[in-house]
Amino acid sequence: MMEFVKLNYKVLRELKGKGYNALRTCSEMSSIDPSWVPDKIDVDFTSYSYIKTDLNQFLVIENALQYVAEVELSGMVFLER
Repeated sequence: MMEFVKLNYKVLRELKGKGYNALRTCSEMSSIDPSWVPDKIDVDFTSYSYIKTDLNQFLVIENALQYVAEVELSGMVFLER
């Protein structure tokens, strides 16, 4: 079953345990409620917390857990439960 859940440390740890290392969104950086999808990215980019490309933005899970306060995390993650 697929569902949207609020982005928080618990969700990030769950996704990391499933082998994901990033979240992807096509929402603008200024969005206060982005929609995230779990993803796997090249390890060359994992030294960053956020990565922006022409079409997507990525939140690196490990760095978000270490360097981003939980209250600063925003949006909903589309998960399979």
